[in-house]
Amino acid sequence: MSESDQSTKLSPAEQADHERSVFDYPWLDLEDDEYVVIDIERSLAGKFFVWFCSIGASLFFIASALVIIFVDEVISDIAIATTCLFCVVISLLVGLAFHWVYNHNQLILTNQRVFGRVQSTLFSQRTQTLEIEHIEDVSYTQDGILPIVFDYGSLRMSTVGDEHTYSLTFVSDPANQVRVVKKVVNAVDEQKPTRYHK
Repeated sequence: MSESDQSTKLSPAEQADHERSVFDYPWLDLEDDEYVVIDIERSLAGKFFVWFCSIGASLFFIASALVIIFVDEVISDIAIATTCLFCVVISLLVGLAFHWVYNHNQLILTNQRVFGRVQSTLFSQRTQTLEIEHIEDVSYTQDGILPIVFDYGSLRMSTVGDEHTYSLTFVSDPANQVRVVKKVVNAVDEQKPTRYHK
C-alpha cells in the first residue's frame, strides 16, 4: 500500500495511533491501517500474589532446612546462615520467573483484531489472533471478597459456540475495561472509527 493510499484511509489522529502502536508493540506485526485501541491492564494484586507465594515458599524452605539442621547434632551459625541465604536466593529466582511469566500474558485489541499472548512457563509461549468481527461475547467475573475489594477479575472474550476463547486473569477494573472492549467490538461491527481509551 502506498503512503498516499494509507493517508486517505487513516485520519491524522489514527495515523498517529498507528505509529505509536508500531513503536510500542513491534511484535504485533500490525497492518498499515491498524493500531492498538486497548491493551488490557492487569492488577497489582496479581503481582502481589506472585510475590506473596514466593516469600511463603522461601519461609517454608528456610523452616524445613532449619528443622533438618537442628535434628543434626552439629549446628553451626555458618550452616544456618548458608542454608537461609540459599533458600532466599532460590525463592527470589522463582519469584522473578513467575513475575516475568505473569507480565508476558497479554490481551490487546486493535481496530481490527484481538491479539492474545499466553506465557505458560519461561519456555512455553503462544500467540492467538482473532478478527474482532468474530467476537460474540465479552464478559468478566469477580469471585470472592478479594477481587471485589481490590477491584480485579477475569476477562473473557469468545466467538460463537465458544470455538475460540480469550481470557485473562487479574484484570484491573474489569467492569470498565469490558465496557471499553464492548465499545470497540460494536464500533468495528458498525464500521465506525475507534480510538485508544486513555
